Amino acid sequence: MRSLRSLVTGLPPTFWFLWVGTLINRLGGFVYPFLMLYLHESRKMPVEDAAQIVALFGAGSFVASGVGGVLADRIGRRLTLLIALFGGGAAMLALGLAEHPAAIAAFTFTLALVQDMYRPAVNAIIADLVPPAERARAFGWQYWAINLGFSIASVLGGVMATREYLWLFVGDAATTFVCGVVILLKVPETRPDRGAGRSPESEPESGPSPARLGGDALAPFRDGAFTVFAALTFFITLLFFQTNVGMPLDMKAHGLSEWTFGLVIALNGVMIVLFQPFASRVTGGWRRSVVMAVSTLFIGTGFGLYGLWTTVGAYAVGVVIFTVGEIIQAGVAPTIVSDLAPARLRGTYQGVYHMAWGLASMVGPLGGGLILGAHGAPTLWFACFAVGLAGAAGHLLIAGGRRRRLVELRAAATPVSALED
Repeated sequence: MRSLRSLVTGLPPTFWFLWVGTLINRLGGFVYPFLMLYLHESRKMPVEDAAQIVALFGAGSFVASGVGGVLADRIGRRLTLLIALFGGGAAMLALGLAEHPAAIAAFTFTLALVQDMYRPAVNAIIADLVPPAERARAFGWQYWAINLGFSIASVLGGVMATREYLWLFVGDAATTFVCGVVILLKVPETRPDRGAGRSPESEPESGPSPARLGGDALAPFRDGAFTVFAALTFFITLLFFQTNVGMPLDMKAHGLSEWTFGLVIALNGVMIVLFQPFASRVTGGWRRSVVMAVSTLFIGTGFGLYGLWTTVGAYAVGVVIFTVGEIIQAGVAPTIVSDLAPARLRGTYQGVYHMAWGLASMVGPLGGGLILGAHGAPTLWFACFAVGLAGAAGHLLIAGGRRRRLVELRAAATPVSALED
């Protein structure tokens, strides 16, 4: 019990209110995992057209991440969250009621554009509230809440999809609104004063300072250590989004139902729920670059397995393998971003980091659908393995520059994580 208690003690109460809101929101995260099947099965769209609309969600998410990050720094984290949650719930209902392909496409983009402003604002709040030594644990717990909700939502969504797809949209919108109420009542504004951040005197020459960059929204793109990390994140994240296109369609092609897909993919959330809180203890003595490299190799291998076997058991084993990779990096990657970001630009940096995810959510489904339609599933899965292998090597290669930056920041007495790169 002491061991379990130590996993949750020391984090501020506001963090736990944010955590509860996230869990409620993700318990109703029905729509996106089943969007491809909804478009193809319920709206009778060809695979290529459905993949393009799913890619529009990625396009909206890409834009939302940048906008949400800048808004979190300029108008505040809390207000950005409220706009994203209440506006996202309304857009969710509109998408569920839309029938014409053009309207479906427009509302898909709008939903992602509004809803995904949430992500950088949440990460900025955590970085504001939690000291550097505890951030990996806090980000890990946040990821745990997301996936506890996801594991339950995947199973419920699979059952609901076999009866009436509209209930997916209604349930998702309802939990999004409830999360907004929790934020409204329990989460105060945490944005540092506009003058806060590293001073020109304390900022190493190799890194950006708020004074030199003037709070510019382009600041992260001028930061070499951060930019290469975000670019590599994009290529690796392409693999995750095959669970929304390649995996359900491949399983359907082999005679497996939506319910079976929901059950198999729920393994991802269940494993994260069981093991995520302990991940930092397992990898705590590793360099962060090694954690990211091992994670990427597991992710590529998990998806690559589908190029060899296509039974229910094989799909489940693949989920287990890529989930191990996901678990060990979940708390580490956001701490890298938090260490590299000046305090007053935390939202902007987190926004650009999530833009990499948003761009991948656009390119991944589109590219996966095109490869699947033109060359077949084995080609798609072998390509995923190749990306994972290259990404693992990339994380080891880029660590040196980031390591030098962090050494300079520590020498300048800038608060950063004690973890080594």
